[in-house]
Order: sequence, then C-alpha cells, then structure tokens
Amino acid sequence: MVSFSPQVISTQDSVIEKMRKHPLATSIIIAAGLRLLAVIFAKGYMAMDDHFLVIRVVDYWLHGIPFWFEGGAPIARGVIYQYTLYALMWGLKQVNLTDPSIVMFIIRFLHAAWSLTIIPLMYFGLRKYADQRAAWLGTMLASIHFLMPFLAVRNLVEVVCQPFLFGGLLLLEVEVKEKNRPKFLFLGGILLGLAFMVRIQTALCPIAVFFVLLILHKWKPLLFFSLGGITVLLIQGVIDYISFGFFLSSVVYSLGYQSTIVHSFITNPWYTYILTVLGIFIPPFSILIFPWVAKTVRRLPLIFWATIFFFVIHSLIPQKQERFLLPLFPLLIFLLTVGWSMVSWREKRWVRGCWNWMWGVNLILLPMATFNYSQKARIEPLIELSKLPEVNKVVVESIENPTWLPEYYDQKHQPEGTYKYIFHPEDYDRFASEMEMVGEGNPSPYTHAIILTHQDIEAHKERLEAIFGPLTLIRHVGPSLADWILHKMNPTHNHSKESWVFKIENKSKIK
Repeated sequence: MVSFSPQVISTQDSVIEKMRKHPLATSIIIAAGLRLLAVIFAKGYMAMDDHFLVIRVVDYWLHGIPFWFEGGAPIARGVIYQYTLYALMWGLKQVNLTDPSIVMFIIRFLHAAWSLTIIPLMYFGLRKYADQRAAWLGTMLASIHFLMPFLAVRNLVEVVCQPFLFGGLLLLEVEVKEKNRPKFLFLGGILLGLAFMVRIQTALCPIAVFFVLLILHKWKPLLFFSLGGITVLLIQGVIDYISFGFFLSSVVYSLGYQSTIVHSFITNPWYTYILTVLGIFIPPFSILIFPWVAKTVRRLPLIFWATIFFFVIHSLIPQKQERFLLPLFPLLIFLLTVGWSMVSWREKRWVRGCWNWMWGVNLILLPMATFNYSQKARIEPLIELSKLPEVNKVVVESIENPTWLPEYYDQKHQPEGTYKYIFHPEDYDRFASEMEMVGEGNPSPYTHAIILTHQDIEAHKERLEAIFGPLTLIRHVGPSLADWILHKMNPTHNHSKESWVFKIENKSKIK
C-alpha cells in the first residue's frame, strides 16, 4: 500500500502552484517536450498531400525535374511553402545532408518550433479577452491536445498556416477595438495574406473580416488591413508570374481545379465538420463548445465571423476532408475558452466533470498520436531497399488500397523508374507479357517485390511467383500502433497498413 507523507504532498502542491504561477512558461515547456517527442517518433506523413505535393515536388526540383502535380498539370496552390522547403533542402544538400531520415528529422524539428508560436499567442489573447484561469486552460489545451504534437510536425499547409491566421486575426481584433494603429492594421493584413500564400482557402477569413469592418463602418481599419492583404496578393502574383508566366496563376488555377473536383474524392453531408469538431474535442465536453463559441460574437466579432464563415463555406462544399478544417483548430480553442469564461454556469459541477472527462480521455489518446509513425509500411520498405546494392527494378503490388510509394525515401535508386506498380488485377497480365518479352534464360530486370496488404499474404505472393519466380522474405513491416487499433476497430474500412519486402531469387525468366 502506497502512502504519502505530508512532505511529499507539500512538494506536489508546491510544483502545481509554481506551474499555475508561471502558466505561459509551463505551457511552452510541456508543448515543446511533446513536440520534440513527435519529432523523434512521429515520422512519416499523414495524408497524400503532405508528402506527394510537398516533399516529392521539392525532391524532383532538386533532381532538376520541373514537376508539379501529375502529368505537368498547372500549379493549383500557393508555392511559398514549397519554395521555403526547397531553399532548406537545397542548403542541406550543399553540406552533403541528403539522407531522407536526417532531412525529414530536421524538417519535423523546424515545423515543431514554428507551431510553438501558437502558445504565447493563445496565452496573451486569453489574458486579454478572458481571465487568468481561462488563459491557463486554453493554453494547456493548445499545448497538449492529443492531435497537436502529431500535427505540428506534418508538412500540411493546413497546419503551417495556423500561426499566420491566428496571429493576424488576433492582432486585428486588438487593434480595431483599441488603438487603430495603421502599421499594426497593415501587419494584420500581411499576416492573413501570408496564411493565404500557404493555404489559399484561408482567404475566406480575410473576406469575412472585410465585410465585418464594412458593416461596422470601421473605415480606417478596413483601409490599412486591405492594403496589407493586397500587398501580399501582389507579391503572390509576381511570384506566380516569374514561376509560371501567369500573374496569380496559383489562385486562378486553384479556383478552377477546386471547381472540377467538388464532387470528387470524399463527398460527405453538410454536417460532416460538425461531427468532426464533436469528435476532436471529445464528447460530451465537445457539445458545450457550441454555446461557448456563440457567446463570443460580440466580444470577438472579427475572429468569430472569420471562423464561422470559413466553417460554413467548407460545410457547403460537397468535397470534404477532415484536415481542411485544421486552419481553424487554434481559433476554435481560443473561442471556446473565451466563451467558457463568459457563461455564468461555467463553475457547475457537471461542467467541471466534462472538463475532467475531456482531459482524461485526451491523456489516453495523446501518446498514441505523439508516437504514431504514420505510413510506416510505405516508408520502411524503401529505406530497407536503399541499403541494398543489388536493387534494379522493384514491383509493388498494392491492389486492395492502390497508392504510390514515397520514393523520396530511397534516394539511392533515384531517379524515378525503379518502382513499377500493380494497382489492378489486370496489371498482372501486363507484367506477365513484359516478362515473356524478356525471353527464357535472360536476366530479369526485377530484383525485389513489395506487397502491401492486410489480407492473405500467401495468395498475393503466389500470384507474383507465377510471374517472377521464387520470392524470399526480407522484411515484414507491421502497422503503427494507431493504424493497428483503427484496423481492429473497423477492419473493413481501415487497412492495417502492413507491407512485405521480398527478394526475387530467380533472375532468369523460367516458363
């Protein structure tokens, strides 16, 4: 039986008291520690976009391949983020740092450091518009929400734009209410413009700010904020013209591209993002945030209406993905905490119970996300093959969930062409015909095979052996903990994300 002496209890109380006396420093230290763990352990990528439209593009540029999207399609997003990463990776290449594992570690570290700017913004904003207790709760939520460390190290433009968006809206809110200083109003417009340069869809927020200022007859803030935004828009246009020969091509093509895919990919009902918010803030606590956020409409009109406008427009567009909501994540934390501080029933026992439930569940989910090596089964086989000297061509069988491999992680066997894919059953016939053309007794160009499946590996292996000859297992890459849990919860829709790496032993074609 464990007992606590008065001295131990006193020490514990002293530590908690010191934390409460220095909430900002405590939050930054905790947030930095969690993000550092994510830098080390949360490798990989979350969605296709944060690798194939970011890292792969920059890697192609570094290899002298002018590539954007598939088939040379025109750019349909802002390029400032990719150009920044290009400058970083080019600089690392000049000092012979090209190992993908090292490069991605550095990139994750810099992203984590950038995400920490949210913490002081959250604290000072809550101190100004709420109270000390709200500042402590909201800043801690921004520090240790289970998604934050994992998202902080991702190459997602929806996350990278967060400090610009939150900082710009908060600065404008303060200036419009108080001093109306032109240089800071202009800076607010610049910050929102930078968010737009990273993630074009965030333009919905400054549009909302423009109309709120117009309705309120705030002419001076409207003028200088607009000048800041227009300045960045002109810079974006010049960059587009220099890069692609078309002023504001990224905006024009983005609008055109988005209009053609509104019914493509993932289409969901209008209430999808409401359910997303309910999920990420953990029910039943998450149900309370709706009245809390609504409470802030008068105190924080710019932030409130910018958030609502962004949320509503995205909800009306049929094509929905949860990550599209990520630019609002810090804003929602800010609004819900300010709203909580304003309601008369915030100290009710059942409200405190909801907070405690949320913190408890969050602490269970936090390590699962922070240590989650996302897309491990797609990355580790490439790292494995990059260590082998005799790799020629690799056949990749990915029928159940067709997906490209992030070939950047196999720098040794660049340029492209090493990996050939089987996405559909009829692709087997194509490879069989190719092997027939090799001719009996001639060496096969295929030396290795990768199979991605969550079903019977032997069935997949037999089909490949019928074409290429015997396969010898080199390595099996299992799922990450989060992928394993999601697969067990719903094996029909959630792939286990496993892969098998084989060596093709018979390099001569045998009928």
